[in-house]
Amino acid sequence: MLTKPLAYATVDAVPEFLGRMSVEITAKQVDKLPLIATRIHPGAEVFVALIDPADLEGQIAAVRAIRQHGLKPVPHIPARFVHGRDDLARRLEAFARQGRVERVLVLGGGAKHPVGDYRAAIELLETGLLQANGITGFGMAGDERQGQPEDFLRAFELAREAGLGITVHAGEFGGPESVAAALEVLRPSRIGHGVRAIEDPALVARLADEKVVLECCPGSNVALGLYPSFDAHPFPSLLAAGCKATLNSDDPPYFQTSLGREYAIAREHFGLGDKQLTALTRTAIEAAFLDKKTKADLLERLPAQRR
Repeated sequence: MLTKPLAYATVDAVPEFLGRMSVEITAKQVDKLPLIATRIHPGAEVFVALIDPADLEGQIAAVRAIRQHGLKPVPHIPARFVHGRDDLARRLEAFARQGRVERVLVLGGGAKHPVGDYRAAIELLETGLLQANGITGFGMAGDERQGQPEDFLRAFELAREAGLGITVHAGEFGGPESVAAALEVLRPSRIGHGVRAIEDPALVARLADEKVVLECCPGSNVALGLYPSFDAHPFPSLLAAGCKATLNSDDPPYFQTSLGREYAIAREHFGLGDKQLTALTRTAIEAAFLDKKTKADLLERLPAQRR
């Protein structure tokens, strides 16, 4: 078990510990895909970082090459690199021509640009182009101590008006007060992490009453030292209090985990059986930002005896 997080893995250092789940490359590193393909699961995600905003063709070539190696490309378009509606349309259409791309990261500028990226996001949301191109959800991730929910209110208002699902990172390093602030200001249907709500019984009751779904990541929480062990993790207590929760892998390479490992942790350390684990999967599907047909198809695939 990790006692501290490992440095985020890029293609320049693809270690055996990766859990064979995902890795990040730039358009100029496609020549290393044969190595990557031997170190991660077939079908795993490969994030395509955009280093040169003008190099769309290079990013497209990387997407094509990743798919040819049996992996799943995830293009990354930082919002601050997009110059208006036409530019974003050009990028999204270019990726669509390469076949099915399940995810395109349009934000994610990191700690250096937390507010600036959301100002750019506001401009993109106002064009209506994101939602017109299959974007179904809008969220804020990262260290919640770096800003206040009010800083991002306008972007979330636009996202909600556009019918996008809302999720907000809170209740990890920021404590229960960050969960309360997110609920009051941004009104999400899901909370990324949210586990430290357990420190405020009234807040836990509110989460249960309002059926806000918690995206819990036990492996990440223990690796980062939020809790000293899985046995000390509040996941079982949140479930017992009536909260809706799901299991998530957070960042698999960073925390040496996978979604399967998180379910194994819940079985071994939280005492959850097949029926309870299937119920968590049902919650995840029902809370997903998906159309009704896709949800119904996924729910149908759950083991019948455990539904």
